[in-house]
Amino acid sequence: MRVALTYCSFKSFRQICLKLAVVSFIASVSLFATADHLAAEVRAEQGGGWIIDELPEELSPAKLSLEDSSLEGPSPADDSQWDIGSDTWSGKKPGGGHSAATESSIVKVVEAEIKEIDLYDVWRMALGHHEAVGIAGEDLRQSGLEIDRAFSRFLPSVEAEASYKRYTRKETIGTTVLQPNSSNSYKVGFTQHVYSGGRATSWFRQAKHERRSVKYGFEDMRQRVVMEASIAFYDHLNAQQKYAVQRASLQRAQEQLRVADKRYELGAGIKADVLRGEAEVASKGVDLQKAMAEYDNTLANFHRLTGFEGLFTTSVDYRPSTLDMKVEELIKLALKKRRDYLGKKAREDSAKEGIKYAKSNFMPYLDLEGNYLYDDQHPASSIFSSHSAYGMLTFTLPVFEGGLRRAELKQARSRRRKADLERLGARRDVELEVRRAYTNVYSALTIVQLSEKELAYAAENYRMVFGRFRLGLASSTEVIDGETALISAEIGIYSARDGYELAVLELKRSSGILLDEVNARVK
Repeated sequence: MRVALTYCSFKSFRQICLKLAVVSFIASVSLFATADHLAAEVRAEQGGGWIIDELPEELSPAKLSLEDSSLEGPSPADDSQWDIGSDTWSGKKPGGGHSAATESSIVKVVEAEIKEIDLYDVWRMALGHHEAVGIAGEDLRQSGLEIDRAFSRFLPSVEAEASYKRYTRKETIGTTVLQPNSSNSYKVGFTQHVYSGGRATSWFRQAKHERRSVKYGFEDMRQRVVMEASIAFYDHLNAQQKYAVQRASLQRAQEQLRVADKRYELGAGIKADVLRGEAEVASKGVDLQKAMAEYDNTLANFHRLTGFEGLFTTSVDYRPSTLDMKVEELIKLALKKRRDYLGKKAREDSAKEGIKYAKSNFMPYLDLEGNYLYDDQHPASSIFSSHSAYGMLTFTLPVFEGGLRRAELKQARSRRRKADLERLGARRDVELEVRRAYTNVYSALTIVQLSEKELAYAAENYRMVFGRFRLGLASSTEVIDGETALISAEIGIYSARDGYELAVLELKRSSGILLDEVNARVK
């Protein structure tokens, strides 16, 4: 074994270190010069591009705060596209080249008049268009006519009758006519129910209770339609926002690909970064197509519920509201104002009257009848009386009907028990829905606050990582991770804010005050 020892004096060691430092400095200057040259070429291709030390406009807190959410959305029939960092449409196409797969994923919009609407406009359109409101309205009209039917039992019925008879031949005995050639008969009569054992009164009261129940059902249907339309509205707004996020993500992926490609051409990067950039652009194109499909589907659902045709823009003011009432107070308020619960109580009252009606079938009833008759025959008999009038009082006592009345009474009592259980179940459901909605509002508010922090950190992280990537100090994997976190944060904040708005509406609905707001806002 040989051991080679090299002696180096302290002076020689200092000279070697100095030479190494000079070489490192020259390499750094060369690297920065290459990065500056690369950035200049990329900016020249983009017509300006992003500045390394500044956050891109669509990632700025002002853009991500949703102060203006007027997004019109995509549609496959026009060359207009989203401007980078803008929430409005324009006809400007992004600069720079990319793959054929990305070209095919460029989203277009229909050139159409875009109308600005708000949530109250959505309610108004849905209530005027949805067929469920019309069906509930017809049920309400029928219940009113049922009251008219029940009230008719208190009034007398009047009938008029006329008849004409023609005989084959005349029959006579002497001068007495036994069968004339023809005869005319006229009759006017009335029938009045004097006493019916309480049937008429019970039927009338039952019809009024049913009318109340149907009216509450009509109002509850209006509230349901409003909630469905609101959900469709926020779903479509969320789809617009997701599309904008995916569109901006595709633009960022395209720029990442350009940077990776230029670095590879200048020898400062590797081919793997270019291939990964190509794959990332294709992946963002897929996500963009999915967002466009979701946009189309939510828009179709919105059209179905409201009847609104075309595209629309809206401005949503996301301001957290405070709840001044405790959950127990909201439950008490809901039991007084919830239309579905009040409808169950009205049906319970109707079932009680049903028992009284069934009992009245065991009671006797009394009818008064009066008639006036006028007869005319040709030739007239000498003993013929042309005028007559009479009155009749009829007393009826039901004795046996094969057990029908007893079965009807048992059936009415069963309906009463069923109505009691339905009202009890509705009460418990109301309490549960109010507590759940109350909890969801506070949970949604917390999610919004945390999502805003997540977005701020993710945006800052992406700005720093991408800046380092352009200087060759960060890998493409770090950029992709930062991009993924940014997209997740952007979509998360939009979903959180829309979820909060829907949670507030659900709390209003469950506590019974949403319909009051609807009636005040929608004329």
